[in-house]
Amino acid sequence: MCKRGDMNNNMLKTKLAQESIIPYFIWFLIPVGIVLAFYQPFQQPILFDRAYLLFMSQVVERGDKLYTSTTFGYTPLSTLFIGFVMKFGRFFQLNTIESARIFGIFFYGIISVNFYRLCLTVFDNKHVINLTTISFIGLDYFGILSSVNAEPKLWVLLFTILGLKSFIQSRWFLVGLYFSLGAMCWHVDVLSLIACGITLLITFKSKLKNLLKVFAGTLAGTLPVLLYLSVTGQWTDFWNQAVLRKLTIEGEELGESIFIWIQKGIYPAYLTESLHFIIGLIGVIILMTVLFITRKKAAVMKFRQTDGLFIVIYCSIWALFNSLEFQSNVDLIPLIPVVIIGMGIVYSILIQSDKNSKTTPIAYCLIVAYNFYNLIGLNLPFTFQDQLQTYRKLNEQYGNGLSIGTTNYYAVTESKNPSKLTNFLPYEEAFLGDELLCQAIQNSLIQNNITYIIELDRSKRNRSEAQENLIQLIGKGKKTPHSRTDCAETLINNKTAVDSITIKLQAIYFLDNYYINESFMIYDITN
Repeated sequence: MCKRGDMNNNMLKTKLAQESIIPYFIWFLIPVGIVLAFYQPFQQPILFDRAYLLFMSQVVERGDKLYTSTTFGYTPLSTLFIGFVMKFGRFFQLNTIESARIFGIFFYGIISVNFYRLCLTVFDNKHVINLTTISFIGLDYFGILSSVNAEPKLWVLLFTILGLKSFIQSRWFLVGLYFSLGAMCWHVDVLSLIACGITLLITFKSKLKNLLKVFAGTLAGTLPVLLYLSVTGQWTDFWNQAVLRKLTIEGEELGESIFIWIQKGIYPAYLTESLHFIIGLIGVIILMTVLFITRKKAAVMKFRQTDGLFIVIYCSIWALFNSLEFQSNVDLIPLIPVVIIGMGIVYSILIQSDKNSKTTPIAYCLIVAYNFYNLIGLNLPFTFQDQLQTYRKLNEQYGNGLSIGTTNYYAVTESKNPSKLTNFLPYEEAFLGDELLCQAIQNSLIQNNITYIIELDRSKRNRSEAQENLIQLIGKGKKTPHSRTDCAETLINNKTAVDSITIKLQAIYFLDNYYINESFMIYDITN
């Protein structure tokens, strides 16, 4: 009786600990505090893809139609939400950049709390839960991204975590809802829904009601976007830019090694944390071995065979897609929760084998040291303030600018793009009709008193010696030739650059010797 009573008391204590709000509060504060203390969030420069996504939310904040005013080519849910956050920030005298940064920092805390909740669902041991969550927060890239904006793929990360948790708990409507909301932020995340559907068809042939619940959740997740497109009348532009455009450019990297995306995914954003992926892979292999080869219940985790099958299908589908079309480090994000859970499996086995818990404190010290050793080493060679001052000086000297190649200028100065073309890339002209559109842009430049062009010239990119040696080692040392679209060529009209600016970018965060100098040419178009 005493033993049973003690067991009940222990179960009650565990349940109360899990239901307590204090751990959630702690795991919210830790990542937020790390970002504020070490990542210099309000000085992180706004560049390239980060600038593009921030600019799109600024378009929403101004009240312009997202697809009609720009060539935006993704599903819009998170972009719309950040646009409304920017509007709300105006009531507190915040500019759009400040609103996006503040929300992004707190959003990172929300992501971390929900990953902790996923760990509670997967693991029983509190030390494993804590160490796995520490390993998740130890990925610097998420904190750095959040310092600029809660961009679409960070929302995908959140909804992936929630979707995995709901799948393990067999909450099928929520599974459909979360993965659908992820797809409404980044259209490619529909792959998660496909993985879910395949798993259910294989394992629940006699329970179609579960599949119907997922379908109902999926429909519910699409409603905000369907409503926005219908009310604003942007269905045609959305179809052309977010559907047809993507279909024409997917698979353009065919012919490379099918595993090249792994290298592209880890370098450079996760290079200092490569051990995460090695340990995570070991953990996933152990999970698959236990569930499908030995066919035993995994004692160190709460996985069923169905959950293991879903992870196999989920990872396989994402790996197949990445093999066909992988662009940057953020494309790896849907796989990150599985990688970190794999780390947790390894931690579980190690802690379970240490019956006297003598090495647990050592494990904490080693894992904390590995994840956060580089925090004090972050150096920003080019800050947001430098960026803002650079553009202000250009405006003082040359007037109003048109940016070609990036949206950095518009995002930082919070100015409106005088044309529908966002970056003047070939696909934009191909879809929108070059000749008529270019004439309209020339007229718009006159109407908006645009007096100079700032153009990214990647052929003048210069790398540090350490960076050059590294990319030669991994086979990425090809020079990028400078090219222009027909309309950009027409606008510049064979003019000679009157000035140039150089931006020094940290190629690998926390490693000062690895940097890139990007060049931008200035053309005076008043003559």
